[in-house]
Amino acid sequence: MMKNIITMLTISILLASCGATNTDEMQNDVNGLKVELKNKQNEMLILKAGIDSLKAQIVKLDPEFEKKEVPVVELLGLTREDFKHYVEVQGNIVAGEEKMISAELPGKITSLTINEGDNVRKGQLLATIDVETIENSIEELKKTMELANDLYDRQKRLWDQNIGSEIQYLQAKNNKERLEKTLATAQLSLKKSKIYAPMSGSVTMLLGKQGEMTSPGMPILKMMNTDVVKLKADVPEDHIRNVKMSDLVRVEIPVLDFEKEIRVSRIGNVINSNNRTFEVEVRLNNSNKELKPNLLAMLHINDYKSLDAVAVPLELVQQDVSGKKYIFTAKQEGDKYYVQKKIIETGVAYNGLIEIVKGLNGDEKLVSVGSQYLAEGDEITVNGVDSDNK
Repeated sequence: MMKNIITMLTISILLASCGATNTDEMQNDVNGLKVELKNKQNEMLILKAGIDSLKAQIVKLDPEFEKKEVPVVELLGLTREDFKHYVEVQGNIVAGEEKMISAELPGKITSLTINEGDNVRKGQLLATIDVETIENSIEELKKTMELANDLYDRQKRLWDQNIGSEIQYLQAKNNKERLEKTLATAQLSLKKSKIYAPMSGSVTMLLGKQGEMTSPGMPILKMMNTDVVKLKADVPEDHIRNVKMSDLVRVEIPVLDFEKEIRVSRIGNVINSNNRTFEVEVRLNNSNKELKPNLLAMLHINDYKSLDAVAVPLELVQQDVSGKKYIFTAKQEGDKYYVQKKIIETGVAYNGLIEIVKGLNGDEKLVSVGSQYLAEGDEITVNGVDSDNK
């Protein structure tokens, strides 16, 4: 009996091989192709019958042959939660306040009271400018003022007695007042010879040296305050509707393992024509000085949100030969579990999760470990259930 079946299988395989060589000759003959298809189907039925017969005979001789080992799997419990998608933009940390310090008077730098890297407080003396010329001018003005005041007093007494002309009196008065204003301006300039810190912070760069000449607008030193820093990021214009003032965004600084949700403090009003981006700014407290200027940071902007959604790990979603997506769930019957194949429709994916928009209710138990070789209806042994799919 066994020899007959094997002979039959051998003949069928030979027929299949011979038939394949004639396929090219019948490509243009539809009826011939249909006949060929029918023959193949018959051959397949014959092969299946032979295989089933062989299995039956083997089972009689070895009853354990057909018993399959029940696969062990792990399940993942689903819950409905809000699902969010974020767009990630690279940015940089910059100082909260930064200033270039320069003199308001031209002259020689006579002293620098600080060094690069020093921390200074607001109002602290930083540098002085040589004001010998201004001091000499003030002395000359004071002497000229004495004469101008004396002439004015004389002309006023005469004018009060109706002696002399009004023009002489007005000229003396005007000369006195003009010199007073010139002296006040010179004295004010004298105060500007000392340069004070306009804010508290640190000296990050010395640009001038003692003994060098300087002038208004020429930087002597650079200061920055990093008690508060800013994350600045250039966001593509495609996301202009996804970020607004005071929106919560997620700030991530990879090298510091820093991650926090912070509100947007500023949005640029101009689109950069070179890269089609607009600037977004977030302020961060930096009292511990851990955040350094130019540190790389990531800005995560929420551009999609689905309330009470079902989301599953992306790797659990499979696709059949027809292109339909599915996922394996576990169905309990008594004390046994069986595999159920759920056809699903997916939405947006983010951070290893994908939203399921159709096909799951959110109360299923997914086969999370051991699903690679399962088929619908297979019995499974459950090793454990993880209730957290996030």
